[in-house]
Amino acid sequence: MLMVLGLWSTPLMAASNGGTTIAQLDVAEGHDPDHMAPGIPRDFPLPPGSHGLVVNSSLTIGTVKGVDEKQAIAFYKPYFQARQWDIRRDVEAPGFVKITACEKAGSQCVTLSASSGGMTNTPGVMRFSFPQKDTLR
Repeated sequence: MLMVLGLWSTPLMAASNGGTTIAQLDVAEGHDPDHMAPGIPRDFPLPPGSHGLVVNSSLTIGTVKGVDEKQAIAFYKPYFQARQWDIRRDVEAPGFVKITACEKAGSQCVTLSASSGGMTNTPGVMRFSFPQKDTLR
């Protein structure tokens, strides 16, 4: 198990369950993580099979291909539970999921959505953003 301390106050277990981190994937795809928006946690994990990472240089948003709603649920729900994050929003419908989770002790949150088609997302593309807890209602 690889333990990484990153931008967040909570240690993140990166790549411990077969995934990779945003920074690792960015480098593997020939990019420089320093060009990402400062609020994107480079050590945030991505599910196995993630590819085609696109991140913003000024906003804390991005997308990754290769992740549908079933993969997102299977990867992130145990991840958040193991780290005792609060799941503040969990919207699931056939072929779609949207989850917002926040650190209990920290200020960082993540909102992610994924779909296998038929909803607003492109099939097999997971979208993510990293709002601060105090900006959520």
